[in-house]
Formats: sequence, structure tokens, C-alpha cells
Amino acid sequence: MPLVNVIRGDRIDPAPINIRTPIIRIPMWLALTWWTVKGFCRLVWLLLRFWYVTTPAVVFGWLYLRFGWAGPVGLVASVAAVAAGWGFGHRPSFLRFGWWPVLSCYRRWVYRRKWLAAMVTAKLAISFDGHTVLPILKGVRCGAGVDVVAVRMVSGQIPDDFARVSERLAHTFGVRQIKASPGKRTDLVLLTLFRGDPLARVVRPLPVPAVPEFTALPVGRQEDGDGYGLRLFGTQVLVVGATGSGKGSVIWSVVRSLAAGTTSSLVQLWGLDPKGGMELGTRARACRDERASSWLNLSVARTGGMRRRGGRTRRACGRRVAGMAARQRGRPG
Repeated sequence: MPLVNVIRGDRIDPAPINIRTPIIRIPMWLALTWWTVKGFCRLVWLLLRFWYVTTPAVVFGWLYLRFGWAGPVGLVASVAAVAAGWGFGHRPSFLRFGWWPVLSCYRRWVYRRKWLAAMVTAKLAISFDGHTVLPILKGVRCGAGVDVVAVRMVSGQIPDDFARVSERLAHTFGVRQIKASPGKRTDLVLLTLFRGDPLARVVRPLPVPAVPEFTALPVGRQEDGDGYGLRLFGTQVLVVGATGSGKGSVIWSVVRSLAAGTTSSLVQLWGLDPKGGMELGTRARACRDERASSWLNLSVARTGGMRRRGGRTRRACGRRVAGMAARQRGRPG
């Protein structure tokens, strides 16, 4: 038990002089005027605070009073036609400046409805001085299958507090998974909410760039649906994975993205296969069949020991496959 307890903070001492506020009598008309001005200011503040509701209501109301039902219906039809033309004409800019901001406003409203219950049940609400203090939902940014929610933490909280209850929050908000990461400021945490799984479907081959971008070579997609750019310039890349995890897909995705550079002699590919060509030989022959023999110059160890080892491996794999097939045929249905 410490001898002296030291608590950080400012202590508020009683004032040496206590002054009672005097009572000033004012006429009734002045009080009514003050209440009217105060009410008007509050009304203006509410109109500006909830502009996304009040602005459409004012516009539709004016159109209805001016043109009848034709006014609101015509406005909705015009906006829909412009949005459809924009979306079909230039989809990237439509998604960035049109669809994602609108979806972000809607998602923020959805998350705000469940925010109190989510913070209390996940034990992220803090009780301080007889009051319940909640983390503040600052903003929502939507993407393809993912929402990034910026949260201002309560004093004393860290991003790991949100990471520990990520599964509970995911069930509360109805998403597949939630990941917590530090924000740009020390009091912010970014919650990445995955609404779906873009990698559950087969990823179609990406377009081959005419000129390879070695700082961001397109080779696949990330779990949030965005493209993954592999940096090759000035780095070394090591691909590690278990059997069947897709290491070959990574290698040949890189080769495919560099195809345009090989035809223009900007890129020269070399492959070293210690297994005697079992890994790269098949694809290299396919490349030659497609009249793109410059894609891959296969360097295979030509020593007799390596050739014998490769032959034994191929025969062993063949016997294993044949044995598995025989066992499958002999198994009772």
C-alpha cells in the first residue's frame, strides 16, 4: 500500500468568494422576443445539421407546389437518367464520386442505429463520473464489398480493444469479418467491415498492360475487392506457401502481366527449375505453342543426377496417382 496516492489532473478548489447571480426583471415582450429568436436559431441549426433530409424535402415541396406531381417525378427521372448515363459512360468516376459517397451516407445511418447497442454489449462503453461515454463514429467510407469506419476512441482505449471484440461486432453489424487498425491520429481506430467475400468466386484474368508498371504490376485482387499491384522494381519477391496454396498461380500471373514487355524486348524472363522442368516445363511449352517463345527461357539443370531424380519423382507420382485411383475403385459405394 503506497504511503501517498498521486493522481494526475487539476484539482478544483472552492472559490474564496461566492457570488450569487442577481435576479433581473425584464418585460414580457422582451422575454417573448428572446424565446422567438432562440427557437429560430435552433430551427436553422437543425436544418443545416440534417441537410441531407431537409434539402430534398424543401426541393420536392417547392416543385410540388409549383408544378404539381410532375415536378418531383420529373426531377427523379432526370437524376436517374443522368446517373445511368454517367455509370455506363465512365463507371470508375461514377463509383468514386457518385455511388460510393451515397452508399457511405446510407451505411453511416445504418451503423449509427446499432452503435449504442454494439458498444455497450461489446464492453467498449466507458462509465465515467456517473455518465456513459461511447466511442464516436466519425465517418464511413465504402468500397467494393468493404466499409471502412473511422472511430474516435475514448480516453484510455487502444485499437486492440476493438480487435479483441471484432467477432462480436461483426455479428452485431451483420458483416462477415471486422479488422481493427490504427488510424492517422493516435485517438482514431479504423474498423474494416467486410460485407462479402470477393475471393469466393474465380478471379478472371486481369487485362495485360501494354507497358508493364514495375512499381505496381497487376497480378490479382485483394480480399476487399481492390486490385493488388506487385512491386518488382528494386525489390526481391519470395513466394512461400503449402502444397496447393497457389504459388504457381502467383508466378504465372506475374509472367502474364509482363507479356507485353517481353514482345517489345523490354523484359527478359528466365526460369530456373531444379526439378528438371516439372514445374516450369509444361507452361514453357505452352508459351511456345502460342508463338511467344520469348516469354520464358527455361534453364534446367542438365546433370545426369538431376535428370534421374526428376524421372524417379515423376514415376513415384504416377504410381501414387494410380494407387489412389485403384483404392477409389475398390472402395464399396
